[in-house]
Amino acid sequence: MVNAFDQFVIALNRRETVAGLFVISERVALGRTATASDQFVQCAGLMKGITNMHPDALADGGRLSKTIELICPVTGVSREFDDFDAVAFVPRSLDKDDALYDPMMGAPVPCINFSSDIYAFAMFTRDVALRLKKAEVMELNEPERDEVFAYAARQWQLFARTTIRNYMSITNLSKCPVSLVNDESVWFANHQDPAFAEKRKQQYAHDMPIRYAPRIVSAWKDFFKTGHFVHQSVETITPFGLSAITEIQQGMQL
Repeated sequence: MVNAFDQFVIALNRRETVAGLFVISERVALGRTATASDQFVQCAGLMKGITNMHPDALADGGRLSKTIELICPVTGVSREFDDFDAVAFVPRSLDKDDALYDPMMGAPVPCINFSSDIYAFAMFTRDVALRLKKAEVMELNEPERDEVFAYAARQWQLFARTTIRNYMSITNLSKCPVSLVNDESVWFANHQDPAFAEKRKQQYAHDMPIRYAPRIVSAWKDFFKTGHFVHQSVETITPFGLSAITEIQQGMQL
């Protein structure tokens, strides 16, 4: 796993990938009689060379987040992306009879995905600039950049909405509730994103791109005006999912 992660970082630097999917081979994976909890704990144990967190803690709502220094696809300068989170997916999460039933956390084989929302959105924004303007973002003038930023943010929201609706369509919502608020700014799921894995299920609220994309775009605009980044904690940009009870207490309605 350590070697695979090192190769993933090399591929990121070469811009050969945006995310990394680490698939557990059948000869190593637990059999299908294992519970989702067992499978998550095994995935957590395989990460011991990448994190010091105990497998039981990692599989019980722990966060495995790595900071990776990369050339920003939008600004063209080197910066640290501190939200490369690892999330485990296991077959038994697809089983309606399993205590941890949640199709969004399911996969045909056990696997772990490493990705960064901020870096992925930056790469997508660069792709938009290359497609619409035939130029890198940093080569555009301010009105052109603003056009690209606005288009990319709208599309990112649409992608997220489609993903969640597709997830809802394959989920038994009576066993695993999923919903979007009316203005599509927040979605509720039976897991906390981006926890590596969980041993208990409850509702959490998560920001949609319509909330967090403007924060990323604002940082880019400030850079093009000032020539430098003001460091912001990832929690201020793409915050950890909040307990649904907390969101409702703050006045949100499903």
